[in-house]
Amino acid sequence: MVVTPLKNGGLKCQVSDFALLIDPPTSARGDITLYTHVALPLPLTADETINTAGEYEISGVRIRGVQIKEESSEKEIRTVYMAKLDEMSLCFLGELSSALSSETMDRLSEVDVLFLSTGERGLDEKKAAALIKEMEPKVAIFTACKDSKALAAALGKSPEVVEKFTAKRKDLSEDALRLLIMQAA
Repeated sequence: MVVTPLKNGGLKCQVSDFALLIDPPTSARGDITLYTHVALPLPLTADETINTAGEYEISGVRIRGVQIKEESSEKEIRTVYMAKLDEMSLCFLGELSSALSSETMDRLSEVDVLFLSTGERGLDEKKAAALIKEMEPKVAIFTACKDSKALAAALGKSPEVVEKFTAKRKDLSEDALRLLIMQAA
C-alpha cells in the first residue's frame, strides 16, 4: 500500500490499481471514496462513495463508519472510518477536534495505521498523544500538524516528515510506534 496526500487536500491509499480516497477534492476519482465530514442534507452519491456511518464491503474492502455524535450537528455529520485494506486495519479520524467518546472507541477495532490531524484542523497535540497511546497503532500519520515539537514532547518521540508512506503488513513493527507527518511534494 502506498499513501500519498492529494493536491488540494485529502489522501489516496493505493494498492496495485485500486485507490481508496479520503476527503478528496471533488475532481479526484477513486474506486472507493470516504468523507469524514459532510454537510446536511446528504448529497446524492455514487455507490462507491461513503459519507455516513454503517458497515460496507466494496471491491473486497471492508469498511466500518462510526458517527462522531459529539461533533455532528443538524448542519453536518462527522464520521470515523475503519477500513481493512492490503491486510492492514486503517483508521481515518478526519479533522477530529475532541477526544473520541468511550462509546465510539468501543466500536473501533485494532488499528494498524491511524490517520489524524493536529492544530487548527484537528486535535491539540496532548489530546492526539493520549488518543495514540489509547489506540496503540503501529503507525500514526498526521495529515496536518501545527506544532511538531509539541507533538514530539507529548509522545516522547519525534515524527518523520514524509511525502508518501509505503508499507505491507509484514513491514509494520509490533514493538515500536512509527510517527509520520504527511506533506505534499
